[in-house]
Amino acid sequence: MDLGTAIKKPTTNVTNLVIGIILSIIPLVNLLTISGYLIRVANRTMNKDDSLPGFDNIGELVVDSLKYLVISIVYMIPAMIVIGLAAGSVISAVLGASMAGGDPSTAITNAIMGSIGTAGILFLVGIILAILGAVMVISGMLNYAKTKQFGKAFAVGEVIGNFFNTGFIIAMIVGIVLYSVAGIIGGLLMMIPVIGFILWFVVFYMAQVAVITVVAEAYP
Repeated sequence: MDLGTAIKKPTTNVTNLVIGIILSIIPLVNLLTISGYLIRVANRTMNKDDSLPGFDNIGELVVDSLKYLVISIVYMIPAMIVIGLAAGSVISAVLGASMAGGDPSTAITNAIMGSIGTAGILFLVGIILAILGAVMVISGMLNYAKTKQFGKAFAVGEVIGNFFNTGFIIAMIVGIVLYSVAGIIGGLLMMIPVIGFILWFVVFYMAQVAVITVVAEAYP
């Protein structure tokens, strides 16, 4: 894993860097292009090509971005269900208390306190499932990026098997650290009037390209 190369990769082609940043800033357009572009970066990286791909063939970017969205939704369903149950338990308790009569504020407070134990446990389980789901999303996306076979993204045995590779686990940890650092830097830049918002997108886009390069290099 060449961390230095990964961090510098977004700057190796200024034209592509500018296009990527502009697409990242535009709502909906970013959803339909950036994920597909990251898949393209991953594919090239896994084929031992460190050059930065272009944004040509926009149709492919859109299709791959939509596939990434489907992969994300599928692997995050368990977390969404459990977190939904946690929220639902609190809401149902509050609604029940509000219709029971008496002092509404006291009843609602008691209902929340009474349901917070179960809801808290469910919420904690949901967070753990969300973390595992996010990891599965990345692994599944890399499976697809490598083979360009959509079904491979849901080959659960292979997706989980990737995490028995020490190099891949280390790369994921490095990726999390890079995102965290980018978040801190981006947050500080947001304090700059007017251009801070744009600078945040610059940092986040560059971090995305760097992180996907790091994890793709370590793909088992």
